[in-house]
Amino acid sequence: MVFAVLPGLFLLGVCLGWATTAEAAPPPRGSASKRGLLLADQGNCVDAVPLLEEAETKRHAPETAMALAGCLVVLGDLVRASDLYASVARERPRRDWSARDRRVHREAEVRASEVEARVPRLLLEVDRSDAPDLQVAIDGRPVVELGAPIRMAPDTRVVVEAFAEGFRPFREEHVLREGQRLTVRIRLLPGPSGPRPTPVEGAAGDVETRDWIGARFRGVLMPQFLMNLAADGGATIYIPGGGLTYTRETDGGPDISIGVQYAAYQMGATAFKPRGTPDTEWEIVESDLHTTIASVDLLWGIPLDDAGTVELRLGAGVGLGIAFAGDLYRWQAYPPAGREGDPSLWEKCRGPNDPAGTFRYCNQLDKDRDRYGQVEPYWHEDGLRPLFFPWLSIPQVGLTFHATPRYALDLEVGATLNGLLTGIGMRGAL
Repeated sequence: MVFAVLPGLFLLGVCLGWATTAEAAPPPRGSASKRGLLLADQGNCVDAVPLLEEAETKRHAPETAMALAGCLVVLGDLVRASDLYASVARERPRRDWSARDRRVHREAEVRASEVEARVPRLLLEVDRSDAPDLQVAIDGRPVVELGAPIRMAPDTRVVVEAFAEGFRPFREEHVLREGQRLTVRIRLLPGPSGPRPTPVEGAAGDVETRDWIGARFRGVLMPQFLMNLAADGGATIYIPGGGLTYTRETDGGPDISIGVQYAAYQMGATAFKPRGTPDTEWEIVESDLHTTIASVDLLWGIPLDDAGTVELRLGAGVGLGIAFAGDLYRWQAYPPAGREGDPSLWEKCRGPNDPAGTFRYCNQLDKDRDRYGQVEPYWHEDGLRPLFFPWLSIPQVGLTFHATPRYALDLEVGATLNGLLTGIGMRGAL
């Protein structure tokens, strides 16, 4: 009965109302956006790019992103331009978009394909890929995947280097034209290795990371009235827990957060009985269960300020838990003299008709003959003790504060199968 309660559905209306209010009043675009768009329309991309980048940092809009991408094409930065076009193309239309936002969004996929076809690519082949301690770099940046084509800037000098113990350093320079596909064969010849240059931070072909690793505290408040949906008695309890998270941001869709956490389902001696049964059915239940829960949350973000430092997050989570340690214990209970009307003051039966004169409460009927503090059987053995149990949190509502671009503080509440979810966590960008 501890794990059979229903979610607090009254939270649903409050949370959806909050979401509607937040979406209905988007922050206005700043002057940087207006000035950048005007300069881009005039063909002055040199001055327009910083303003459009500033506007996108404060608040993203398809119109400014597409204008920025167009200027990057003019300035020859095809890789960034292609990524921007593709990012806008993957977005889902939002209610707060302007007519121009919607128009450029329809053009984004075609623009992305056109520009991507112009991006040069470099393919590396190594004749001794099994060489010990092999390192390959482009312009000082290490190459992570040797077999994958690497997108490069056109008409720019590219330096390809390779180093391995027992082989001479390899070095070639190339300039790639728009749309060119160039294969560079790296030949390693035996000889002195020579000194290796200090690598440049980042990796060749890298894009800005949007993966996060974090830790969070999560607790669930289980109110007595939820327990009373399934049984009489019970008490309000708090289930603390905490764990680790990995979050991947997605363009135009929800953030995906994978978490593993520990939760302690601890409950002291508490009186319960099935709904509609006589007072002779009161029992005292205790729990010292320890659980691990693996969950996946899908969360949509809504910026609440121009700078994007505060974000409303809405979504839901699903998962599976396992009670890996601890047990449930049940005792038949009886009312001491003068306490018949308050089951919370009843005491545990020590055995059949023990204390003497309590046979109506402390007996050996088939269904409860062993309920004198014995370990409760598992669900699949017709008991109450779970082994596996579902985790569902819907809706989830949170606030995220970006203290810096690389660190974020998350606050969350939600309705779960056990009660009200509360949580706080910290994340750092990888």
